[in-house]
Amino acid sequence: GDRSDLKWWHEGRCVVDVDEESGDRSDLKWWHEGRCVVDVDEESGEWKAVEALLNDSLPEAKLRGVKRIENRLLWRRYWTKRREVGLKSAGLNRRSNSGDAGWWGNAGLGVGLGFGGAEADAGDAGGLASDERANSQDSLVAGWCMGPGTPLDVRVNERQLWHGTGRTDPMVVVDHEVGLDHRFSSGGFFGHGLYLAEKARYSHGEPDFQYSHSNYNGTFSLLLVRATLGRCYDYKSTVNRATKDLKMPPRDDQTTLLYDSVQGGPHRPAEKGPGERDSVMCILYDLCQAYPEYIVEYEDPNRRAGPFSLW
Repeated sequence: GDRSDLKWWHEGRCVVDVDEESGDRSDLKWWHEGRCVVDVDEESGEWKAVEALLNDSLPEAKLRGVKRIENRLLWRRYWTKRREVGLKSAGLNRRSNSGDAGWWGNAGLGVGLGFGGAEADAGDAGGLASDERANSQDSLVAGWCMGPGTPLDVRVNERQLWHGTGRTDPMVVVDHEVGLDHRFSSGGFFGHGLYLAEKARYSHGEPDFQYSHSNYNGTFSLLLVRATLGRCYDYKSTVNRATKDLKMPPRDDQTTLLYDSVQGGPHRPAEKGPGERDSVMCILYDLCQAYPEYIVEYEDPNRRAGPFSLW
């Protein structure tokens, strides 16, 4: 699983000699070479990490396949947004500590644009645990060259959360130009957003109401999504007309800035309040804050998947 040669990055960059007769680009080779699906090795730490997340709330589930999604353009959009959230967070921290009214234009600038030494570099390396990597002069590029499958950045509240695609094959979702798109949402407890679950059991759902995708071979599939939650407003158990009408996170009255995301629960699939399949829900209203990192295929010994999801 060595990604140090940045092969996936370089394969998405090429210089083409244009034929003076046609200059035909119809095969879109330059686009497709920046997009690929990688089967994760069962013996790798990456596989074991996904398996642990799955079995945390579905202990009897048997992991059958993990596909890592590598899409250069989607990752770039996500990485850029993650840096914006980091800039905002760093600015708030500095403003809180110094009371400087120029925190956004001055103190936040180095962190947001890759200037300003070790602190800025540490936020550019894709959440890498190694200080050596984080302080590298190449960290501005490495942050999004490293790509999916790298450690999470806790400073921007980056997490891996579950999402079910229902009747839609998750491969169709990840192959779409914009990836996960909350504009297809029909609404919910927290308005029109991208709903992600802390626990796989929620996304797996019940036999009569499931978010997981049913495969023809009897297995189920879920997306494991990398999400930048940033400053997350917690509605806890509150569900009312105001939350159902949300189109963006609420504003923080103290800072006058919007929160980056919201969360609530635990709730059950389509039902308010805790229960057997409950989970805390995290909701995003900016599609750039989520990257579909893995397609996870698994078996449930207590239930065999039908030809499609009921939901």
